[in-house]
Amino acid sequence: MAHDDSRILVVDPVSRRQAAEGEVGEVWLQCDSAGLAYWNEPLVSEAVFGAMLDDGDGPFIRTGDIAYLRSGELFVVGRLADRIRLCGAYHAPQDLELLAERSHCGLRPSSSAAFTVDGVERPKLVIVCEIRRELMRRREKWPQMETAIRNAIRRVHLLPVDDVVLLASGSLPKTSSGKVRRNQCRTDYLNGTLPTADAHESRRRHGAEPATPSHY
Repeated sequence: MAHDDSRILVVDPVSRRQAAEGEVGEVWLQCDSAGLAYWNEPLVSEAVFGAMLDDGDGPFIRTGDIAYLRSGELFVVGRLADRIRLCGAYHAPQDLELLAERSHCGLRPSSSAAFTVDGVERPKLVIVCEIRRELMRRREKWPQMETAIRNAIRRVHLLPVDDVVLLASGSLPKTSSGKVRRNQCRTDYLNGTLPTADAHESRRRHGAEPATPSHY
């Protein structure tokens, strides 16, 4: 799993204790060939490159990846910053997104984002999904999609979905390699600039050119 000059551990980032086999935690790396710091960022460098276990072992580099070990193999499951904490537990956004996409045949695969925004009493869960192109003009189907998304996530994760946003086909913010940009989705949601299916169809009906999808 690792070269002779490196150590890879899965660590609980709160307790700083090494996770048991099969337990999900953050990947910490110790490697002679790794970098030592960020340029002109001493505080961030100390937090990222100077991580110590609770027993004083270290320093390690905090990768920000979350994973688990099984029979000596490392299985990466996501990013620490993307985890969603709701109802006293952590949830992987990928799990919620996959459930949403599979809840209705009118939703596009690999084209959704799950994230939270600040609420009055608790964080609010938002699910953003693209509609398949052939159903963009079938507005009567849209409420069924929203209901299917809410029901699927509540049934499996017992989580209430506070808002569902249906997007025009091909408009979800992604990187050039096709990864979902959840932080950008959150920013666009808060700014009211997500390219929703409703806005897309309104522009089409009025003869305006639909907004070009932006992949940052």
